[in-house]
Amino acid sequence: MFEQLSERLQGGIKRLTGRGVIREADLDEALASVRTALLEADVSLAAVRTLLDSVRVRALGQEVLDSVSPGQQVVQVFLEEIRTLLDGDPDKAPAPFLATAQQTPQVVLLVGLQGAGKTSLAAKLALHLAREGKKTGVVSLDLSRPAAAEQLEKSLARARALDEKAGGKLVYLARVEDAQLAKTAKAALAEAKRESLESLIIDTAGRTTLAADLMDEMRSLAKIVSPDEVLLVADAMTGQDAVRTAQGFGEVVEISGVVLTRADADGRGGAALSMRHASGQPVRFLGVGESPEALEVFDSDRIARRILGFGDLIALVEAASRSAERQDAEKADRTAKRFHKGKFDLNDMYEQLQAMSGGGLLEGLLQGLPAAVRKKAGGMAPSDKELGHMLAILSSMTAEERRRPEVLQASRKRRIAKGSGTTVAEVNRLLKKYQDTRTVMKRLRKSGDKGLQGLLGGQPAAALGEDWQKLIPPR
Repeated sequence: MFEQLSERLQGGIKRLTGRGVIREADLDEALASVRTALLEADVSLAAVRTLLDSVRVRALGQEVLDSVSPGQQVVQVFLEEIRTLLDGDPDKAPAPFLATAQQTPQVVLLVGLQGAGKTSLAAKLALHLAREGKKTGVVSLDLSRPAAAEQLEKSLARARALDEKAGGKLVYLARVEDAQLAKTAKAALAEAKRESLESLIIDTAGRTTLAADLMDEMRSLAKIVSPDEVLLVADAMTGQDAVRTAQGFGEVVEISGVVLTRADADGRGGAALSMRHASGQPVRFLGVGESPEALEVFDSDRIARRILGFGDLIALVEAASRSAERQDAEKADRTAKRFHKGKFDLNDMYEQLQAMSGGGLLEGLLQGLPAAVRKKAGGMAPSDKELGHMLAILSSMTAEERRRPEVLQASRKRRIAKGSGTTVAEVNRLLKKYQDTRTVMKRLRKSGDKGLQGLLGGQPAAALGEDWQKLIPPR
C-alpha cells in the first residue's frame, strides 16, 4: 500500500533534506514534484491544495527557518500536515468506534456499492470485535442475492478457524426467509437479544448505482435497526469514485465512518488521503487482504509514516505476533537457535511458512519495514498464493530432501513438481528463495547488533539513500 506514492514523495522531499538553508525557489520546486505525485496517486485536487498550502506556509515560517536542520524540519512538517489531512478538522474529531453506542447489542450497519467487499468485511469486523472480548453476531439482510447469506456464513467459519479463543464469541444469525426487509430486520434484532449479543453486524444488499428506490430502502432499514455505526464500505482501488460514493450515500443515511477495502492492492493511496477531506467522514478501518485477520484500525500517524516511507513498526510487531501465535513455542525456540548458529534448512523454512500461511502475514511483516528496506527485501517474500504453492512443494519432499537440499537433482525435482501440482520452474524458484534467505541469515548473524546493516549488505547509507528514520523524531 502507498508504494508508488511513497517513492514519488520521497523523490520530491529529498531535494530539501540535505540543505542547510531552505530557499523559496527550492521549496516550490520540491512542492511541484510532490503535487504531481499526489495527483497521479488519484488524490483529489482540493486535498492536494489544502496539504501543500499548509506545508508551504509552515516551511517558509520561523519554525523551519530558525531550525538547526531546516531540511529535516520540512519532513516533520509534511508528516504533521498529512496527519491533519487524514484526521480532518481537529475541532470536530469523531468519537472512537462504537464509543457512543446507546443500545445492546451495539448495531453496526454496513452499506456500499455492489462488489465493494461488504460481506467479507462483516466477518473481519466480527473477528476484530470478538478479539476485543465482545460476543458478536453477523446477519445478512441482502435479500436480493441468494448466495449472500451462505457467503457470510462461510466467511465467519474461516474467522472462527483462525482464532479458537475469539471464535467462541462469533455467532451467525440465520436469516428469516421473508421477502419483506422490515420483517427480516426485526427478527434479526430479536434473535440477537435472545443470544445476549454485545455487538451485531448487519450486511446489506450492494447497490449497483445510487438509484432512488434502493436508497429509500436503505433509509428505511436504518430507521428500523437504529444503528450505532453506519460504515460505508468502499473499494480503495476506485480512487476518486470511492469519494463520490461516500458523498452520495451520505446524502441518504448518516454515515459514521468509512472502510476502505483492497487497500493492500492500492499502490496509489489516493482514496485514503482524499476520503476524510472530501466526504467529511473518518476512515475507520482498512481491509488489507483476503484473510479474516486482514483488517487494520485506521491510524493517521501510522498511515502518514507509511506514505513518507518510514515503515510501520506497529504493523511489523502485529504481524510477527500473529505468526508467533500460530507457531509452537518449542519449535519457534528451536528455529531461533538454529538461525543464530547459522543452520537453516528446508524443514525450518517449511515450519516458518506454515506459521505464516493464511493471514497475509508476510505482507504484514514487509509493510512494517521502511520503504527502501522493503523494496530490497520484497523479492524474498511471496504472496499468499505463492505461499500456498511453496507449502505444496515442500510437502511433496521427503524429510531427508528438506534436510539436505543439495540432493535435489533433476529427477527428484520432476517428482516433487508432479506431486505438488506445480512445475519444475516453481521448484527451482523456491530453492532460490531458500538460498537467498540463507544468505540474509548469514549476514544478520555476522553483523550482530547491526542487523539492518547486515540485511543491506553492510552499506545502509548507500542502500537507503537517506537515513529516513533519523529524519523523524520518536512518537
